[in-house]
Amino acid sequence: MPSVPKWLGDTLEKLSSKYYHAVTVTDVTYLNESLKKVRFEGDIKSIAFTPGQVVEFRVTDTDYRHYTPSVFDTKQKACEVIFYLHGRGIGSMWAEALEEGQQLKLIGPGGKLAYRSEFPVHLVFGDETSVGLAHCIANECERSGSQFKGLLEFAPENISWEIGTDDRTTVVRASMDFPAKRALEVLESWQDIYGDKVGFYLTGRAKSIQRVRGYLLEKGVPRKHIQTEPYWAEGKRGL
Repeated sequence: MPSVPKWLGDTLEKLSSKYYHAVTVTDVTYLNESLKKVRFEGDIKSIAFTPGQVVEFRVTDTDYRHYTPSVFDTKQKACEVIFYLHGRGIGSMWAEALEEGQQLKLIGPGGKLAYRSEFPVHLVFGDETSVGLAHCIANECERSGSQFKGLLEFAPENISWEIGTDDRTTVVRASMDFPAKRALEVLESWQDIYGDKVGFYLTGRAKSIQRVRGYLLEKGVPRKHIQTEPYWAEGKRGL
């Protein structure tokens, strides 16, 4: 639901109130100038959340945006989202303006991705928009005793970022002209990921997801082992 008329948004909020949860911004931390971690606390104790799912916020009267929590703790009635402040859209501007004390409505959770406990190894592919998901899946792997691997493609100016998943995540230089080019080179060197033990979570840029998914299928990875959720695509608003 990236954009709807205001009257429809107001109506949906009234008719589907059980999916709208009152939260307050209780902490804001900048991991760097472009990654902003925001903690929300409030009415989420009864929510059934599976790592990998997204939540949604109404960022203007007519616009909605989805974000993947890096932490979702129903016992603490809190969740955290790591926002990528790229400055190129309504969602980024909304996230940049978030500050302690703001009261909001968190919608969801939902989405296509979900942590699958049957796999002993979990591989997250994505980009700057996928840092929160990487944290979320890595945390769940630690809790369950599974192995986490991350592969993220960053713009050249972001390569040096410290994102908090230690040596479990490999970061490569992104190319707008050749989606996932360097990521595919890394995947080619990871020969131990093509059996039946790995669950794949492909996120970020739609064109990169297509390239990586096609490559994995060529390698014989079963389709059911691959989950995809594009977070952005050229020429499209508000995925």
